[in-house]
Amino acid sequence: MTIVTDLEKLRVPCIEADERINVEATAAALLYDMKKYGGCGLAANQVGFKHRVCVIAVGDMTPIVLVNPLIIKEKKPRRVREGCLSLPGLEVEIERPMYVKVKAMDEHWNTRKYTFTGTQAQVARHEIDHLNGILMIDYLEASDREVKERLLKSEVYKIHPLLEKFVS
Repeated sequence: MTIVTDLEKLRVPCIEADERINVEATAAALLYDMKKYGGCGLAANQVGFKHRVCVIAVGDMTPIVLVNPLIIKEKKPRRVREGCLSLPGLEVEIERPMYVKVKAMDEHWNTRKYTFTGTQAQVARHEIDHLNGILMIDYLEASDREVKERLLKSEVYKIHPLLEKFVS
């Protein structure tokens, strides 16, 4: 599948997944595309699916499938550099929690709780944000000159005239 870069589509929150969708097939497609495009996480709406499903695989970790994830606790925020497959060529510095506790179902519909720390927490929050229609650029300060300069030079700006509000 192709990675969605249309900001209007990405800003639409995903709907609850239920047993009518094949979560195992959705997760397999997400994992395939995540690896294909070199990511460490991918949300369903980034490839055109509308349900609340995302995958995370940071480094050598076993991939985790999150169905209808809900963040129940987060703490230890720090500034990190972050990119996104849906915003190619753009890297920004934003604040992300380094501890995230999530309640979700796995690909077999078992309810589970996950605790993520460090980069895994950052990626989990990033992907769950996607499911909620939130993008990393939503955390930017409009007055950040360095970000504006990077944005103007990025491939994303050429694709998305809607980003004009961040550089004007």
